[in-house]
Amino acid sequence: MAVEPPSCAYLPWRCRQPAARPRHRLAGHPSQRRGRPGRRPADRALSGGGCDDHARRPAAARPERRRTASRPRLSARRRQRPAGAPGRGDGRAGRFRHRRAGAGHSRRPASGGAGWLPGGWPWLGRAADHRLDPAQGAVHRNRPVRVLVTGASGFVGAAIAEFLASQGHQLRAGARDPRMISARPGITPWALPDLDNPVDWRPHLEGLDAVVHAAGLAHQLPGTGEDRMMRINAQAAGDLARAATAAGIRHVVLISSIRAIAGPAADTALVETDEPRPTDAYGRSKLAGERLTREAFPAAVVLRPAVVHGAGAKANMARLAWLARLALPLPVGGLAGRRSLVSDRNLASAVGFALAAPKAPGQLFHVTDGAPLTLPAMLAAMRKALGRAPGILSLPFQLERRLIRLGAPGLYDQLGRDLVASNAALLTAGWAPVEPTAEGLGRTALAIRPQGQTRL
Repeated sequence: MAVEPPSCAYLPWRCRQPAARPRHRLAGHPSQRRGRPGRRPADRALSGGGCDDHARRPAAARPERRRTASRPRLSARRRQRPAGAPGRGDGRAGRFRHRRAGAGHSRRPASGGAGWLPGGWPWLGRAADHRLDPAQGAVHRNRPVRVLVTGASGFVGAAIAEFLASQGHQLRAGARDPRMISARPGITPWALPDLDNPVDWRPHLEGLDAVVHAAGLAHQLPGTGEDRMMRINAQAAGDLARAATAAGIRHVVLISSIRAIAGPAADTALVETDEPRPTDAYGRSKLAGERLTREAFPAAVVLRPAVVHGAGAKANMARLAWLARLALPLPVGGLAGRRSLVSDRNLASAVGFALAAPKAPGQLFHVTDGAPLTLPAMLAAMRKALGRAPGILSLPFQLERRLIRLGAPGLYDQLGRDLVASNAALLTAGWAPVEPTAEGLGRTALAIRPQGQTRL
């Protein structure tokens, strides 16, 4: 049986217990720590669990470690490097840079990444607390950006205005009829002239920091000639970029289209460096608008969104949502063409990223949700949001294509064939989608009224 020394003068009060106490109770006593002077063999003889824990043999002397003259107890990673020495940042070691509390600073990562985007724009539900500094083109903590959003009464422009206002920016929501825009905190309805005619942009840009150009003809309506497409989608964009340069605007974002680089279908995944080959007046006008904008404002960011879906989507996505609402099985199971999509919320967040990211100016990005979907998968996602089974039938391909063309003319050509765009460049720059594709498709289907939407 282990015996406790009769004198416990050198033991703390909390350790004066019977001899068979657990060993971990003695672990904190100074005599139990290695390398401490004054430890006694009797201390080591106190047992736990019925076994004697005899004194250990003295440890061999350790070789003396080399220590620097300054800050000897800091690791090499934490020591301040001499001026000019290679290393991360300015000598402040570690991933996080600590700043004095109470001076308006917070603990931030030293560099951006997938979770924390450059420019202080934390996505995925985290509120941003940085704003652009229009004088430096960087991030400013307490100053909101004053932005003109053209086309703010449209489907895409309204989503962009809503998102930027939610980030604390002050917006002029421009439209031909400002009554279509509801005034709310951060959003001021702003009347803009018709882009069919030359516009004097100076009074509309006064006192602003940035411009997001989302106005234009989104679809070639019957009777719309290529000349009108060029005036609205190309010439007006170039005029606005030149006016922004003259007015000292720091940031310009142009909303273009994936159709500026390809037609309604493509054999390979499209990347930003591919040679543009538009096949219609709409695509050619969008490509011309990109070139005129970048010539007049070289730092402009050009975004090429894929097919945009969400509440209020029009044209082909509205047709698809109308089909999803039909209480009939749809014979589209054999259509295997994949299509890149982007939700209005993801596109709006990409605009916010383009304004804030320090590496974005002058760049061209394709904007998509991520993985492409087939037409049957789109319909299944919409019907799931409606609380219904997919109801997809598989028929011979030629028969399915004929039925689709009869029921929804143009839908197969626009959504049934392959058109995949890669968003790798935007992801590498630090952006990440804020909404899954299925959620955006569900909002698209829920926003379509069962009646009154037969002619699209």
